[in-house]
Amino acid sequence: MNIDKFTEKSIQLINDMQTKALQEEHQHLTSAHLLLAFLEDNEGYGSRLLSKAGLRNIPEIKTQLEDILSKEPKVSGAQLMMSQDMATLIAKAEKTSTEWGDNFVAADTILYHLAKDKSPSSDLLKKAGVEVKKLKEIIMSERGGQKVER
Repeated sequence: MNIDKFTEKSIQLINDMQTKALQEEHQHLTSAHLLLAFLEDNEGYGSRLLSKAGLRNIPEIKTQLEDILSKEPKVSGAQLMMSQDMATLIAKAEKTSTEWGDNFVAADTILYHLAKDKSPSSDLLKKAGVEVKKLKEIIMSERGGQKVER
């Protein structure tokens, strides 16, 4: 992962995910940490896109994510690492960014893979009504044909 190839918003969300993991004394960064970062974002970016894609009852999803995270082992003093599913998700988002003609990895591309790729978080989103195909259409529509330059 080359952080220099991520947009400011993507970096902010990754930092928020790391902060949550550190506060909870988790050793691994997971898709649940990332989804929670999107849903707790002050700008409402992830919540807005996911709601347009069919997400219902955001507070309930947050509660379920907190339940998932409460089962993560607590380790104090350990180095924070990405879980395998998180590393795969980021790698796929980087690849998709290139396929979409972007110069940087945008937050919407990460969110797309968070919903699309197999993980407990994507399962939650799908059960809550998020349609991956619709999410991609919304992302492309909001971009209005623009490519991510930074």
